[in-house]
Amino acid sequence: MILEKGSIVDASIKEAYTTHCSKRDQDARFTSRGKKPYHGYKAHIGIDHQSKVTHSTEFTPSNVHDSDMFDHLLTGKEQIVIADKGYANKNRKCHLREAGIFCGILDKGYRNRLLNPKQKKKNYNLSQIRSTVERPFAFAKQILHYDRCRYYNLARNRFQFNMVALVYNLRRCMRLIPCPVGG
Repeated sequence: MILEKGSIVDASIKEAYTTHCSKRDQDARFTSRGKKPYHGYKAHIGIDHQSKVTHSTEFTPSNVHDSDMFDHLLTGKEQIVIADKGYANKNRKCHLREAGIFCGILDKGYRNRLLNPKQKKKNYNLSQIRSTVERPFAFAKQILHYDRCRYYNLARNRFQFNMVALVYNLRRCMRLIPCPVGG
C-alpha cells in the first residue's frame, strides 16, 4: 500500500486531558498557535503521497517544534516531500534538492521579504496536494471524536494516537483495495 515515492508531513495540537493548573499531567507542555495558548501535546504524521496511508507517526509535548520531527516522519526513499511553512528551512530545502528529492515545502514570507507572485502560485498549487494530510486529523476528530487527549501522560496518549492512525489506515486500505465483482 505504501509506494514510498513521496511523503506529506504535518502536525496537529492535541489539548491535554487536564487543565494547565493541574499537576496530574506532568508531560503536557504549553505552546501557542496564533495568539491562542494551548496546553497539551503535538501529533505528527507522515503520509504516503499517492496512497494517502499514514506511514509514520510521532507524538510529543506541544512545545516541540514541528520541524524538529521532520526527519523522523520520512521513510528515506522519497522522491518528493511536501510540507507546510512550519517546516521551511533554507538548509533543509538545499539538502533535499542535493539528494535529488523534489522539495515541496511551502515558501514562507518574512517581514522584510514578502512572497513574490511566483512563490504565491507555487504555494497555492502545493497546498492543493498538501491538504490531503489533514484527512487523518479530520477523521480522528470527526469520526473517532479524538479532539483532545484522554490520558495523563505521554506514553498512553502516544499509544492512543498510534491506534487512531491504525484505524485510519485500515479504513483507507479498504477504499484502496478493489472490491471483487459481485462482492
